[in-house]
Amino acid sequence: MELTLETYRKTDPHNGSDALGTSSMMIADNLYRTLETLEKQLQQSGREDLHYEVDPAVIALRTPAECGDVENCKLRLFIDPATGNGQFHLVANERGGQTLYYTESAMVRMVAL
Repeated sequence: MELTLETYRKTDPHNGSDALGTSSMMIADNLYRTLETLEKQLQQSGREDLHYEVDPAVIALRTPAECGDVENCKLRLFIDPATGNGQFHLVANERGGQTLYYTESAMVRMVAL
């Protein structure tokens, strides 16, 4: 499934984020199954979140032009306290820089639809 999510840039941990436009990525069946497994592990562990490293080429990541090259791409999974459902979003760093890029979150179960 292809996801298109709003993307943000955070250049300073003490300041807000800037909206950059949308990024898209492909969540293949095997990655979806991994997300389901990680969601269950997270629900059972009581941890706040966990990170799963992904290769930008494998997920066919397309980012807004303002992002430039990214590295350290991870899917951050967390449990929505209001619903108990697993959510995830992409987080990455600017290649060779300190800038953090991240997307809005999506519910793990929505990827299967």
